[in-house]
Amino acid sequence: MGGTLPPGFNPRQLMASAKEKANKKDFRGAEQDLLEILKTEPNNVFAINSLISIYSKTRRLSDARKLFDEAKGKGIADVITYNSMISVYSKAANLTQEQVKEARKLFEKAKDEGIVDAITYSTITSVLYSRRDFAGAVSIIDSASTEMQNQPEVILQLADVTRKNDDRKKALRIVEEFIKTYQPHIYSDDNYARARVIKAYCLKDTGKTEPAKIEFRTLKAKVPISSEQYPRILCGYVFCCSHELSPEAKTQIISQLENFKGMSSGSMLRDIKNALNVLRK
Repeated sequence: MGGTLPPGFNPRQLMASAKEKANKKDFRGAEQDLLEILKTEPNNVFAINSLISIYSKTRRLSDARKLFDEAKGKGIADVITYNSMISVYSKAANLTQEQVKEARKLFEKAKDEGIVDAITYSTITSVLYSRRDFAGAVSIIDSASTEMQNQPEVILQLADVTRKNDDRKKALRIVEEFIKTYQPHIYSDDNYARARVIKAYCLKDTGKTEPAKIEFRTLKAKVPISSEQYPRILCGYVFCCSHELSPEAKTQIISQLENFKGMSSGSMLRDIKNALNVLRK
């Protein structure tokens, strides 16, 4: 592939530009920057991985798979390439059983090549989570090494799927033990925020409504709106506290959830739709 970069730009600047645009949800602009890099550096695995991640956010499964297969064919796919590609499946709309099998094959291939990490396990179980195969997700985590099972992302994924597999008390024990030992205890840390979110849902699911309300109010106030956990927090807040909300507050939350709905899939999309129904009653 030939071509030249625009005058005054270089790959590093374009990567920074793509990251900034992606953070602002300008995914089209980020894609253009990354494609510009790949015109002259087709084997730039950082650009490839970033572009697959963009396709994950925009749920463009076929484009992502084509890019992944090209990277794999060139022998440049690394653990991030695999993780990014599996993540596309986890975020795809209307995921079919055949596509779930494709994602699991990627996971098994990564395992065979020895390039799996905690994110790989977390992401493949998210695929099964999105299809409500919670027992299958637990089984994958149970098959991991002890070292892998002790990674924060894997512990939290186990807590999440255990809760969804109707063992809320066990999930609560897992996440409370995690919160005791994990550092830092700051809400801008995604692992800590996610642990508190899971705890809040476990409290709600086991009938501990008042403690759940306290958790969701705290999370809504302290977790940044840019956090991946924020849509789950809003939904939980609605499920616990909707009867306390003023019409103005309901209108604001409806607007926020509508924005998140367009970027969500699977169980997250279901929760958002349920929360919107609650608010509009």
